[in-house]
Parts: sequence; structure tokens; C-alpha cells
Amino acid sequence: MKLNKLLFCVAWASVSPAFAAERFEIGPWKSRAIWTPTSTPAPAIIMLPGSGPNGPQEMIPGAHTTNGKGAPLFNQLRIPFEQAHFNVLSLGKPGVEFADEESDNITIDPATWFYDVDLYKGLKWKDLITNLSAGIEFLRSQPSVDPDRIYILGHSEGTDVAIDYALSDSRIAGLILLGFSGEDIKTVVEWQLIDRLVDFFIKTDVDLDQDAWVTREEAARWPIHFSWDFSVGGDRVSIDEIRSHIAESPAVRQVLRNFESSPLYSDGVFNRGPIYEKAASLPMPLYLFTGDIDLQTPLRESEELMRACDRVEKMNCYLEVIPGVGHGFSPPRAPRSHPYLDMTVGPVVSRVTDLLKEFAMNLVK
Repeated sequence: MKLNKLLFCVAWASVSPAFAAERFEIGPWKSRAIWTPTSTPAPAIIMLPGSGPNGPQEMIPGAHTTNGKGAPLFNQLRIPFEQAHFNVLSLGKPGVEFADEESDNITIDPATWFYDVDLYKGLKWKDLITNLSAGIEFLRSQPSVDPDRIYILGHSEGTDVAIDYALSDSRIAGLILLGFSGEDIKTVVEWQLIDRLVDFFIKTDVDLDQDAWVTREEAARWPIHFSWDFSVGGDRVSIDEIRSHIAESPAVRQVLRNFESSPLYSDGVFNRGPIYEKAASLPMPLYLFTGDIDLQTPLRESEELMRACDRVEKMNCYLEVIPGVGHGFSPPRAPRSHPYLDMTVGPVVSRVTDLLKEFAMNLVK
């Protein structure tokens, strides 16, 4: 049955994982992984991080968290599944080292963040699929894993990797898509650099009277976050002109060129188009969780996937919209708490991990 939200009402007792998590290397590139097995045959979940140099903890530097401290998102997100008695494998990207979770001053330093920075920089999209395949093969070889009850959890870019892999492996029991990304890289980056700034800051906050024009007086209210040269063209500028100016700026064009020339997004991945129909063609269930103020992969992308499922009468697509949180399932940083200017990517708030625990308990039945 198609649901707008995942609604589960079950009673359960707290369940502790049978073994402590262990770290090891997996696959052809010795990718870093964290593994928690169960003591008896049970379902398994493999966790894939989002874009950028992410290891198996999906470590977010303090500059992007609510409390200014590094946040290992996958360490938080794995706990609900461990408590539900899942085998859990979180898989890092090739080349990326385990993170030092004890440090509050985490930076992406090539000397410590990578075990092979050149390997990471040279990765292609197909390598992420191969890396996932190695993780799936590992799970299917474990005596504690029911090989027909393996789920893939992807966050952000990891949702795309999960979908691409599942197209050739119908044994996957289901995809758990957190912060689903349904557009190609070109569209995502253009939106983040241009439309996001305009639609979620300039139109909503700078343009005080909402007349589609920014005046000199309105701009003066935001001396740090917005600037415009009013010496040419009078005392006001239209929103459309601002949008065009941003889109045509050398800095934005260079960022787009950098993404397009990246080995990871070569071979047509950069501008391959949306993947909604591709995802809706999969036979296994799709479980989507997204924050209603996600400004990295916005809610509308998850909603568009649900519409694609409707078009092909795919009945096992589910969407849970979580209020007040963004891409890392955290609220904007206080005290201002502006969805764009103060957006964060972690740590995950407890109501989200509680929701995932309830969800996991239902899957494991």
C-alpha cells in the first residue's frame, strides 16, 4: 500500500548488538569499513556515505554541525539498526581513512584524512559501484547474515550509488534512501550555487517587501551575506538580474567545470539527467527519509520519486518527511537558526534515530 509517510506502531524492548563493532579493510582498494555482526542469522544493512571524501563514519567537520564539533553521522545512524539486531556494515570510499573521532578540530588534511589520496582523487563512478559490490559479497559470505535480507542504506550521493547497483542485483531486499538525490550532478551543483541562494535567502530575507527587487536599503541590512554594486544602474536591482549575475560569475562557472572534469563524474555521470524513473523501475521497496528543510537535496526530489512510483503503479515506495531538520538530520545552528545561512549536516537529532529504530524493528520481523 502506498503511504505518504511511514507509520509504524509497535512495542519493543531495547536490544543490544551481540558484538562490538570492528574495523577492517574490504574489497579491491582495501576500503575502510566498520562491521557489527549478530550472533544468529539475521538481516543486514550496508551503509553508503554521501559526496566528498567520506569514510565509514561519514565524519562531518565541526564547521558544519550544530555544536561546532565533528559528527560521525554513520556512527549515529548505525545504532538503531544494531539495536534492532541487524548485521551492520558501514563502508567508506576507497582512499579515505578512518576518522579521528576524538578531535574537535577536524579538517580534511590529506596527511591524515586519506590512506591514499591519489586513489580517492582518481575514483570513477563505476568504482563506487564495484566497492559496494565487494561489500555485498562480504555480507553474503557471513554466517550471521540472511543473504536474501540485505538492505542498502545510502545518504545523499550514496542514494544514487545504491540505485545504480540495485539495477543489476534484484536480490537486494530494499533501499533506504536518506536525503535522496534524484537529479544529476550538474543540476544539483547549479541549484546549490545559484537557485538555493536566491530562493532561500535573497527572495525570502533580502527582498524585504517581496516585490522581486532588491533596493540599496534592503541590501544594507545584510552587509556580510549580500553585496551589490549599486553605482551602476540605480538604487535597485531585480531578482532575475541577481540570479543571472550569479550564474554567469567566473567563480560559479569554474566550480561547474571542476565537477564536470572530475574523474568521478566523467563518462556521462555529470549531466546524465534525473534518475526518478530508473529508481521507480526497481522491484524492491524504496524507503525515503528526508528533512523538510534539507537544502542540499531538497524534499521536492523525494516527492518527485514518489510521483514516479505512482506513474508506474509501484506500490512499495514510502516517504517519511521529518520536520525541522536538514541534510544531516539536524536543525539549523542556533541562535539565528536560518535554514540557509545556518544550515548544518549533523549531529543527527534523537527523534530521527528513534524513528529509524522503530523502522528497523519492523524490517527485522
